[in-house]
Amino acid sequence: MLNNKLSKRFISNTPFIKIIAINIIIILSYRIGKVISAKNNYLFRGWLDIFYLINCVTLIILGTISLSIILNSELYSKIRKNVIKRSLEIVSRIIMVIVVIATCVCGIFLIAVTYEPEHIIDKQGKKIIAKIDTNMFNDTYVYFYEPVNILMMKNSDIESEFYRSYDNRYGN
Repeated sequence: MLNNKLSKRFISNTPFIKIIAINIIIILSYRIGKVISAKNNYLFRGWLDIFYLINCVTLIILGTISLSIILNSELYSKIRKNVIKRSLEIVSRIIMVIVVIATCVCGIFLIAVTYEPEHIIDKQGKKIIAKIDTNMFNDTYVYFYEPVNILMMKNSDIESEFYRSYDNRYGN
């Protein structure tokens, strides 16, 4: 009975649930905004993409921890034998740790792979954003966008540039 009360208190009072709800709202807002902006030929700035990935990783980690706590308090309260109860608790905690570590590693890898630095430069007499795409195969593409505001940019009429090496004149 104590574990059942603990789980109800966890669900209603924990900051995990509030943070999960905020992350879900941010992720849904990002996805809806991305669809709407794509229809109008706009793109989100790179820092918003990174923020989105961080929110996804946070949501997975907090969801896993919350699910583990809820399962521990609900499921294990019904098991009477201490040996089985303790074994299941240990196995579920090990699984939770593995999922959290794998999520962190995958998140860091995704951020490293998808990161495309942006530089505000002056080209053809106007300020534009140079977005560097290294392609991870030692080729570099530089795409140019016109800044709309701090969140958005739109395609520029300036043609993209290709470099055969990782170095380019806009920096990395």
